[in-house]
Amino acid sequence: MVCGETVWGSKPVYLERRRNRYLAFHDIPEDVRSAFGGRKRFSQSTETGEKNLARSRAAIFERQWRKEIDRARKKLCGQVDLDDEAAFFRRALKETPEHERPILLDHIAEIAEGRIERAAARAGVSDIHDPAYDDLPVNAEADRFFASATGKLVPWTDHLDEYMDRLEREVEKKTADMRRSIIERFGAKFAHVQDVNRKEVQRWLDGQVSKEGRSPATMQSHLTSLRAYWDWLVSIEVAPEEVMPFDRLTKPKANQKQTKADERREFTPKQLVAILRAAEERQARTGKDQPLVDLIVLGMWTGCRREELGKLKVAHVHGDHFVVEDAKTSAGWRAIPIHSQLRPTIDRLTADSIDGYVLPSTAKSQYGDRSPPLGQKFGRLKTRMGYDDRYVFHSIRKTFATMLKQVGEDESVVADLMGHEYKTMTFGHYASEHGLDRKRAAIEKISYPL
Repeated sequence: MVCGETVWGSKPVYLERRRNRYLAFHDIPEDVRSAFGGRKRFSQSTETGEKNLARSRAAIFERQWRKEIDRARKKLCGQVDLDDEAAFFRRALKETPEHERPILLDHIAEIAEGRIERAAARAGVSDIHDPAYDDLPVNAEADRFFASATGKLVPWTDHLDEYMDRLEREVEKKTADMRRSIIERFGAKFAHVQDVNRKEVQRWLDGQVSKEGRSPATMQSHLTSLRAYWDWLVSIEVAPEEVMPFDRLTKPKANQKQTKADERREFTPKQLVAILRAAEERQARTGKDQPLVDLIVLGMWTGCRREELGKLKVAHVHGDHFVVEDAKTSAGWRAIPIHSQLRPTIDRLTADSIDGYVLPSTAKSQYGDRSPPLGQKFGRLKTRMGYDDRYVFHSIRKTFATMLKQVGEDESVVADLMGHEYKTMTFGHYASEHGLDRKRAAIEKISYPL
């Protein structure tokens, strides 16, 4: 190890699938393994079998592991973490009276100059007029430290907690946490607000798609979150108003042929019945999978999202219909008639409920999600039956919509049943939801080869 140099000597984070879960790994460079008890790599479960989600979680692990490696290397070299020290002086300057700030600024300058002098001595350069003195790599590091410590350079995440306090009052915690993750990952590339410009953002965007394998749709979502954070930094006068790094970018386009091949597929009614029968047979053998059977049945006859069913309460069931009150969008808050074929299942589940929810759950989600364990069971079941990653529980929702389309049902009625927003101003802004009788007539047209 050569102190003062950044040498990773290890490949980026990588994934391995074990027992239907992806594990994330990151090699520990040889020069710092002693700081980690001789370990050769970090490892942590992503707790998911979905590869894209695993990649997202692995990126969070990687940022932390790289920070740990960097801290270990600096500690072994007896170095001070300049980012932490710069943050200390920024806070100190804010708290120091105006007439005393020049003294503190001089002290910060002495620290920066001292780093250069020590580096020069190690390099055998004793004359400050020697051209080699100005060519020392530590000069750029010292200049950056001084700019950061005096507030001329603002770390990208310096005001993130303040922003999140505001955001968490406006959106669900799960959404807020996702946006924080996006902003923090961006900060791994752009350390300071002043580093962010349109040219570099365009390069980063292209690299995320071409090298990291992220989809254009995912990156569009990321840009939306990053632009919102930037606008807030502008509003508190941290970022320059005249710089618009997230606007007028050339968006990467998806490969239409590949997108079509990879898009989510629907089950045919016959396939869905076969999956239901397989779940019932497993329940008959093990006595443990009745909630999975019930989840599939509920999805088949309602077209609801998995978590909508997971959060459905007994109090939301009203005779011949139930009400979805915890949906993703305002249009998702809706009344759904209970199909005659679903009636016995609903009656049994509401009668047997012990916690106020229609479906029992063993979930322990920090966001209150109740359906993931059942979703994982469904994923394992459909995989055993030969269905690939294009088939998920949401595929049942696509089946539901397709069946209503095939019987000639009006699109606006289907939208009301599924909780979709209308695309037109007339329907979307002015029209009210169809009544229960109209929706019941539509939903009763659905039939499976049971």
